[in-house]
Amino acid sequence: MAEVIARDVPDRELVEALAAVESFTGTLLESPRRSRSVGPLRNEEGKITGFDYGRDMPDFSPVSGPANPVSPCLRMHLERDVAIGSVRFPVSFEGSPGMVHGGHVAAAFDELFGLTLSSTEKPGMTGTLSVRFERPCPVDTELRLEGRVRKISGRKIVTEATMRAGDELVAEAEALFVTVDLERYEEFARTRDE
Repeated sequence: MAEVIARDVPDRELVEALAAVESFTGTLLESPRRSRSVGPLRNEEGKITGFDYGRDMPDFSPVSGPANPVSPCLRMHLERDVAIGSVRFPVSFEGSPGMVHGGHVAAAFDELFGLTLSSTEKPGMTGTLSVRFERPCPVDTELRLEGRVRKISGRKIVTEATMRAGDELVAEAEALFVTVDLERYEEFARTRDE
């Protein structure tokens, strides 16, 4: 998809490619829809074990899913209680010339915060997300993200993160998450897959 946007291809070839894609799409629609499965949040004795981001996020996430063709494939892992991510946005994520669209930067932070939140073993939903852009975020550049939980107060969890291109700070973010009762989360996941 990135190369379709980045290349100057004659219209005739694009029309031929579109016909092939439409034909294949028809074949795809004949197949059953994939369901998003969320791992069990309780052990065999029924004890709540919490939310495991690595297990509970699908491989077709629009931000980190390797099976999603629109994903920039944000790679993430936890180092103790710090979520570490790396991503390289191709030109298809460009807003202003040479710069990543700010909405994609915000989405990367939100995805990273999901992993950050998993260190608390509590599923939650984004209440607010605030991004401060320090300088333009370049396309086709390796970006490093670091996120952590700053505060937990009842059902509210406040997270913070940075994004850097090399040594330069590109953006900072803060989010407020509201935890979700595990039983409601499990029910929502089951209902979604029916």
